[in-house]
Amino acid sequence: MEVPTPAPAPRRVLGWVPATGIVLGAIIGVGIFLTPGKVAQAAGSPEQAMLLWGLGGLIAMAGALSMAEIGARFPTSGGEMVALHQMVGRLPAFLYGWSLLTAIQTGVLVIISLFAASNLGLLLGQDWGPNATAAAATAMILGLAAINLSGVRNGATVQTLTSLIKLVLLAAVALLGVWALFQQGGEFGSAAGAAAGAGAGAGTPSGVPDRSGTDGDASPWWVAGLAATLFSYGGFHQLTWVGGEVRDPQRTLPKAIVLGVALVITAYLAANFAWFALLPFDQVVHSKSLAADAVGAWWPGWGTKVVAFALCISAFGIANSQLLTSPRVYYALAREGLFPKKLAQLSLHSGVPRAAILLQALLAIVLLWLAGGDRMDQLVSGVVFVDWTFHILVIAALFRLRREQPHSPFLTPWWPWTPLIFILGGIVGLGATFFDPAVRISSAIGVAWMALGAVVYFVLNQRRLRADPPPL
Repeated sequence: MEVPTPAPAPRRVLGWVPATGIVLGAIIGVGIFLTPGKVAQAAGSPEQAMLLWGLGGLIAMAGALSMAEIGARFPTSGGEMVALHQMVGRLPAFLYGWSLLTAIQTGVLVIISLFAASNLGLLLGQDWGPNATAAAATAMILGLAAINLSGVRNGATVQTLTSLIKLVLLAAVALLGVWALFQQGGEFGSAAGAAAGAGAGAGTPSGVPDRSGTDGDASPWWVAGLAATLFSYGGFHQLTWVGGEVRDPQRTLPKAIVLGVALVITAYLAANFAWFALLPFDQVVHSKSLAADAVGAWWPGWGTKVVAFALCISAFGIANSQLLTSPRVYYALAREGLFPKKLAQLSLHSGVPRAAILLQALLAIVLLWLAGGDRMDQLVSGVVFVDWTFHILVIAALFRLRREQPHSPFLTPWWPWTPLIFILGGIVGLGATFFDPAVRISSAIGVAWMALGAVVYFVLNQRRLRADPPPL
């Protein structure tokens, strides 16, 4: 009698260095080069802008510490998704996976690959048209898919290298800011002060709208700035998605998540210090190419090339993280019976979820050519609202899990204040999105997309639901 070949299992080959690289690569994208202007406008001064980034970092660290416990409790492929399924239910887990596959991860892959291709053209001195840019973006997606299909170690190596390059580039920008500060007399914010007109209010540069309320209290715009920082800090949860391929995961996952977020907070504060040291405050607010303007002001010529290289590497790393981490979610959902069984298969040669990686890459390429970056951007902006809702939901579920299972390889420190800080900060950040009419519309689209996902879920699960109806 022939003995059946056992099904392959995920290979635990990632140590704490590549795991930390995944955290860094999933968080540090192009946001730190684009978001600071919006945060500065909301804050009204360099000091308050830095305070917002610091406060956003505190909330992100609270979330990282809480997510570290989830990673330790669920050290398997899918991580956070498996926790959501077991702690909250089938429908929320399906809706989260639905949003990742059809909008968030795929949409980010489309947008970021086009962004990387555009900056590659700028770096090479080529004025590419839309078709050439789309072709270059497609080639990048296919190349990254091939790397990740060859093994998780190769995908993680790309992630670690690009993360290291991003940290080095941000450190170089921060050093340039320190040098510029000494050139200006050593007083932080002096450039912003010089830009302020005589008629501007205290802490409000000329040309920057006054965001203070009539009663002197902070207006909702200040809170909207906090929301922008929170979304820039997002991504630390993605390491839990590859928990099945991390060595000694109950120790490595918490260590890598916390260390990675601590490095990101340091890098973000250093970068924002540099923007305010290199440019007047009102220019930071209104610049459409902040990094290029900041570096180019003190390093003309080569500065633009260096920034294009930094943006290209950042985008490349984010694109790789989508193909490295999100297919493990689809794999886990298939194993849980929520996605097609085909996605639950691992390659006998490389041990990676081949069908899930191919689905992620091919869907992104199709949408890249059919929908383009602009339409995908609007959908992603809306569903990111829902994305954060699921993060809040799964961390809130820790309170019940702690009561039922008080022991864990890693326990969130300063309980219950740490998760409460993240939950409260996340709710405030999500609520602040409704102060911006454009974001409000996108959030409504995100909610509608979730409603569509619920319809899909009930259609696909009619037979099971009739046989085993959910409790009232």
